[in-house]
Amino acid sequence: MSYEDFASFGFYTLIALQLLSWALYFLLGLTTVRKLRRNPATRDALGIPIFITGGETGNVAQACGCPVFLLRISARGPLRVLDADRELVFRHTTRLDRALGFCCFWSWFAAGVVTITVCTVYAIHERGSGQTGEGPSSVELHVPGPSS
Repeated sequence: MSYEDFASFGFYTLIALQLLSWALYFLLGLTTVRKLRRNPATRDALGIPIFITGGETGNVAQACGCPVFLLRISARGPLRVLDADRELVFRHTTRLDRALGFCCFWSWFAAGVVTITVCTVYAIHERGSGQTGEGPSSVELHVPGPSS
């Protein structure tokens, strides 16, 4: 497989995974997280949204999809208030909700892995090709000086 084939395959895979993960994120927020927010028992157990409004959706996806041993490690740390309570989430959701959260978490994770892989391969290829006079690495910026 040539570099161009890998780059185009990686790019299209990345786009497809990003679209899938955001669609699942949207569905999880509309169905499961909305139901959990309305329940007084789970309202305060969804974690703290850090980066975006509605960040509880990511916390619920993590509770449904992340391996249990990793959740136990993070539960012992000082940032445990950021995560959703896995036991409460599991107690108040259906199998379909958990499956949606699982798929959302792992598609998000896979999109991140593909992004890192494609960027690393691109960087290695650009570094190995050297300065050929092509591409954005050889563009020079000409700033006009003061006129004399």
